[in-house]
Amino acid sequence: MTKRGRKPNAVVKVDKFTGELVGRYRSADEAAKDNGLSLDSVYTVLSKRLLTKERCTFRYAKDYDPHEEFGAKRNRPIVCYTLDGEVAGLFPSNEVARAELMVGQTVVSRACVDSWRTIAGMFRLRRLERMGEAL
Repeated sequence: MTKRGRKPNAVVKVDKFTGELVGRYRSADEAAKDNGLSLDSVYTVLSKRLLTKERCTFRYAKDYDPHEEFGAKRNRPIVCYTLDGEVAGLFPSNEVARAELMVGQTVVSRACVDSWRTIAGMFRLRRLERMGEAL
């Protein structure tokens, strides 16, 4: 029981790349102590406002989904369209799109967010959830 008489929420440690469980803890406090982190840091990660830099992250045991994807948006595939709407290319990540189109990372990110923004007046970009998504 906690100081207020409530049962603590169980926490799991998850590998961000495989989705596998790495550890189980009775509470966020136990997870923080075992991993050498502050309790505030663990709560911030549990609220999904922040991902950890390490290979693992934390989730409440009741919210654990082995199929959850932890990758950043810039690691999602990007489709490049001509102004006529034809597919001109498919890039696996922001970095590849930036190199192929010879533009800065900010240009690629903004073009993915704003559907009216073009790159060099010739292309529009759209970010996909995963590589197999319909174009």
